[in-house]
Amino acid sequence: MVICRGNSGLYMVNRKTLLETLENELPGGTIKNSSKVDDIQDSDFQKSLHLADGTILKSKALIGCDGVNSVAAEYLGLSKASSAGRSTVRSFVKFKNGHGLEPNAMLFFGKDVRFGVIPCDDHNIFWFFSFRPPQDK
Repeated sequence: MVICRGNSGLYMVNRKTLLETLENELPGGTIKNSSKVDDIQDSDFQKSLHLADGTILKSKALIGCDGVNSVAAEYLGLSKASSAGRSTVRSFVKFKNGHGLEPNAMLFFGKDVRFGVIPCDDHNIFWFFSFRPPQDK
């Protein structure tokens, strides 16, 4: 699930749908998934992507979905991720016959606990439960 913030609020986009939409708009073979990027280098108006398997790709654009130790984020000069000290469970649920909820995010906060339900459309819901584990004393 990808959460985007726009002028009128939050937008939920199913990650699979987003990737399929991007792939359908590009020439075949343009997208290379599940590739570990070891290094990114500048060359004119292109970037050279050096992959772990030795492949070098030339690209005008890169969408980095490489997680916490992101090579793409490092290349852009973004700061390293830090722990918020929380654990999270999240899911995307499809209701075949519809869920009947209003199109509003429902967020609940308590002491060290957060819970949210966000309808994406009439059939799909994104939900999460986040908590701060008790510290050993």
